[in-house]
Amino acid sequence: MGSVNDTNSDMYLIPRNVMTRYEIFPGFGWFELGVVLAGAAVGAALFGVVSLFTSAGIRFVMLVIPPALVFTVTRPGPDGLSFYDLIRRKRRWAKSRRRYLYRRIG
Repeated sequence: MGSVNDTNSDMYLIPRNVMTRYEIFPGFGWFELGVVLAGAAVGAALFGVVSLFTSAGIRFVMLVIPPALVFTVTRPGPDGLSFYDLIRRKRRWAKSRRRYLYRRIG
């Protein structure tokens, strides 16, 4: 057995903030799937209501637009953040405490 400082020991560092997340395909996990299914449910409800009064083209739009919109909002961009994440970060930043530094002139 070697000492703690021995480079051949079996000890290793575990990095901080390791997140394990199951992704169906890259950038699309269980949360995004749930949100898209909720959007599909809203679209189906709109489809049911609108189908009583309108033509087939508008019904199709009501069925497709809500899940597509939700998918677009929750899909991460090139920087790894989705529009939803940006909104959450902005709200958290707006609630955080700030330090204001003033300079006295005189």
